[in-house]
Order: sequence, then C-alpha cells, then structure tokens
Amino acid sequence: MGSYGDGPDLAAKITGMLLEMDNMKLILLLESPASLAAKVEEAVQVLKLSNQTTNASSQESLHNNLLSAQVSVN
Repeated sequence: MGSYGDGPDLAAKITGMLLEMDNMKLILLLESPASLAAKVEEAVQVLKLSNQTTNASSQESLHNNLLSAQVSVN
C-alpha cells in the first residue's frame, strides 16, 4: 500500500468503509494483503472522486452566491 497525502482523515474514512463491509468479506481481505491493497486503492479513488464532485459543487455554489450578491449591489 502507498502513502496518501490526506493523512489521518483519509485513513479514518477508509477504515469506516472497510468496517461497513460484510464480516466474511472483510476477513478474506485481511487474509490477502494484495486484495486488501486493491480494496484500499478502490476506496481512495472513490473518495477522490467524491471530493472532486464536492469541490466542484462548492465552487459552483460560491460562484452563484457571488453572482447574486453582485446583482443585489447593482
């Protein structure tokens, strides 16, 4: 497994995702380092995609708020 720049926050989210899995599937993952690494990488990609979607939505919301503020001022 690699090191990811988001540190403890990312680790906590991935741990939570793993703990939500079916217990038998989780046990199988823990018995196979390669499978566990693949599942963690999959979780990282899902979180990155989620963050990109959230950031884009936040930026759009900020842009819309700025536009409405400009309309109010004018």
